[in-house]
Amino acid sequence: MNPASKDALMQSKGFLNSCFQYDPGSGSLLWKNRPEMRPNWNAARAGKEAGRINKRGYRSVGVRWFGKDFHVVVHRVCFLLHHGFLTNVIDHIDGNKLNNRAENLRPASKAINSWNSKVRKDSKSGVKGVKIRKSRSSKHSKGVFYYESRIQHLGVVQYLGSFSSLELAAKAYQDREQELRGEFCRGGKK
Repeated sequence: MNPASKDALMQSKGFLNSCFQYDPGSGSLLWKNRPEMRPNWNAARAGKEAGRINKRGYRSVGVRWFGKDFHVVVHRVCFLLHHGFLTNVIDHIDGNKLNNRAENLRPASKAINSWNSKVRKDSKSGVKGVKIRKSRSSKHSKGVFYYESRIQHLGVVQYLGSFSSLELAAKAYQDREQELRGEFCRGGKK
């Protein structure tokens, strides 16, 4: 592994620990006083929260490593400093990208992390796993709207049924999601 790479930086707990102080209870990541930095750098940053909110809504921080500048998301630094290891994906249990408390961060795979995703912004029903359909068959009166519930799990789409109300369709999704995904389900929440 190239020592000047972002991957090497993220595996260097010692270096990151020399830069930051992590409070697992509050989730805050503070800059430490760094003697190797210019005095005005320490005066401006030491003891203050590290980073800024990036375009994707995560707090990120810039770090100089082997003469190169890297931007890393704060929740990955927090997880490494608290647990001593890093996985490819770190999941925010409550879905809040800025809640970096230790109890809110857990290791996950990319697929499992997607289970904990929020409702899409373009969802017409406003409920995860539920679509509004207009009837074209005799099962529902033609032209009447109904709610269809589906869930995708491990690459397979499961049809859960069509329902006369949004609440019934949402309940079907939430029940099935709980069965399949356990602690990683959002319960159809926004």
